Amino acid sequence: MINKSAARNHKCFLFARLQQFVSTKQGIFMAHFEIASHAEMMLDCSGSRTDSSELCEETLDKIGEILEQRKKCVKQIMSKTVEGLKNAYDVRLPTSPADLIFDLFKVPNKDYASITKLIKVLKSFGLREKDPRLKEMMTRIRTIEDLRQSDHNSGFHLRRHAFKECIAPAILLISQVLRSQMIIPSWEEFCGRIK
Repeated sequence: MINKSAARNHKCFLFARLQQFVSTKQGIFMAHFEIASHAEMMLDCSGSRTDSSELCEETLDKIGEILEQRKKCVKQIMSKTVEGLKNAYDVRLPTSPADLIFDLFKVPNKDYASITKLIKVLKSFGLREKDPRLKEMMTRIRTIEDLRQSDHNSGFHLRRHAFKECIAPAILLISQVLRSQMIIPSWEEFCGRIK
């Protein structure tokens, strides 16, 4: 006969091991293995030695709680994984330079891009709104702006289709600017040297 103190210590050891498995990602299988390997050593509530079929109800309840917590945790992890995979297939792969440019100027967590930021970047590379190479693009932007009657201070945002329509006439020029492939690649540095 094993004394009650040893029985309590063994239960504490087993619960600690089960909780360790639950808190790591080793899984339920390791917890089941741990239960099976210690089944003969487990004691019922009275402290006498028993086999796994006569386990104390309290012990089984505790093990059930631990495994139930792990089950919920696994369920949450799997749900997040499924959600992540759904989103991975929803992401649009940029297939054209216009899509890449849209994604560069896209407002985070929104489905529109800032045309104002694009114009500021073009200006920083030495292109002006009056540049003849940007004339058709600027005409399209102004047309949409007039239709919306938007405030110039609030920034100007366009959805993907409208953004691509606006930049289409100047897509090659914009691509060159964004890749620093202009005749004068560093416009601000050039202006600084001239002054």
